[in-house]
Amino acid sequence: MSSEKDLGVFRKVTSSLSGGLLTLATIALVASLGTMLFESLSRFLVSKSFFWAEEFVRFSIIAMAFLSLAVAGTRGRHIRAEFFVSVFPRPIQVVAWVLSAIAGLAFSLVLAWSGWNQTSHLMRTMMRSESSLELPLWIIASFIPVGAALLAVYYIRMLVEVVWYQHDPFLSPELEEESL
Repeated sequence: MSSEKDLGVFRKVTSSLSGGLLTLATIALVASLGTMLFESLSRFLVSKSFFWAEEFVRFSIIAMAFLSLAVAGTRGRHIRAEFFVSVFPRPIQVVAWVLSAIAGLAFSLVLAWSGWNQTSHLMRTMMRSESSLELPLWIIASFIPVGAALLAVYYIRMLVEVVWYQHDPFLSPELEEESL
């Protein structure tokens, strides 16, 4: 059985990882916003549009969304029905937390598996994007299994926390300290 200290180390590692992912997701968001601004100004000022801009924005938003899945969970920002669960006695809350973590883990594993199948198909067929960028589509598709696998790690951590320590695993450490 793990100690609370081991869980603290695991939390620090996942927190550092989520910080890096958040940085990458933020870069993708800023890149998409900058490209949209550039495209808008170009259309307005010189009546010129760039075919690649829409595609770049779409791919940046996909990367941002999938990179930030696990970050949202780690920081306690996933949507959940905590009021509903909080009215039940503690043993029922624990069962609800376990079921929630198992459902989330199952979803993330299915998403990772199907994302990997799609990515490997795109690698084999060497499909490229439509615009003049001609980006290999497997690069964009790879954000799906990567984000889903990181989300699975988040749900595994939640299961460990609820099974070993029987506290609300979906409450981030920062929020947990505020609620004490």
